[in-house]
Amino acid sequence: MDNNDTNIQQSPVQPQIVFEEYDKNRASSAKIIWLALWPALFYLFLQLLASFVVVTPFMFRNISKTFTNSTVDPMDVFSATNGGGISNILGNDFGNMVMISTLASALIASAVLIPIYIIDKKRRAAPYSLAKTGFHNVIFISVASIALNALTTGVVSLIPETTLNEYSELMSSIMDANKWIVVATVVFVGPIVEELIFRGLCLSRLRMRFGNVFALIVSSVLFGAIHGNLVQGLYAALLGLFLGWIYIKTGNLIIPCIAHIVYNASSFILELLLGSTDISVLSVIVVSTLVSAAMIFFLLGYFRKAPIVVKL
Repeated sequence: MDNNDTNIQQSPVQPQIVFEEYDKNRASSAKIIWLALWPALFYLFLQLLASFVVVTPFMFRNISKTFTNSTVDPMDVFSATNGGGISNILGNDFGNMVMISTLASALIASAVLIPIYIIDKKRRAAPYSLAKTGFHNVIFISVASIALNALTTGVVSLIPETTLNEYSELMSSIMDANKWIVVATVVFVGPIVEELIFRGLCLSRLRMRFGNVFALIVSSVLFGAIHGNLVQGLYAALLGLFLGWIYIKTGNLIIPCIAHIVYNASSFILELLLGSTDISVLSVIVVSTLVSAAMIFFLLGYFRKAPIVVKL
């Protein structure tokens, strides 16, 4: 008995381990997947509902004007081959309607999901705080986010123009919208709500049962898919991997929120400055080097003492 006590006393100090409270018998895998995915589906439903509520009145107003205008063929308005569709029906209002409906759905989603995230967070240990992150590391994150945005912008410019039509029309409509609404939606509210959903809830819930890799991939793919078009979906999925990785290492939702805000802000500014200007392949190579350098600094300076997360 004394020997055992001596051995216990002489055992080396164990490294700090962050335990996440979770009972595997509490819910099936299918239920865990549903609990992880429903916030994203709820957000998608809100976006569709808000779009219907906001856009429909303007659509009917403009359609009635079209039918009363004898100089316009109504079939040209609805014909996709003639550049028609919803964007043509709404005219100059399209960008504003997209932004207003997105902002409304984001605000409603945040009101519902923030309390749920707080409850989830109380069940898990929070390994790091913003104070422990360090200002210099936040700078590294921001630089990496800007570089990643420039890289994806350069890569997108290499995609064939036929594939970019839908994406280009959407971006053009957004840039034609009221700039204050765009900044509020795209730069601030949107990133925060998306991080709450895809990292704070989806990734966190999946990793407790299935581990980090599965949770990171699934949440990133879902994040890309919800953007609704191929081009945005591809670079959103890549961004999701980056943001999810940050969240896994820090356990602090504020950090990927900052990275996402910086990413979208740099995208908005880049679009304002460049517009339709083509980005050369050389710029992609230069930015790729910048990304690599930023990531090296990021790895060396930020995640050297990342917490160990153990599933219970």
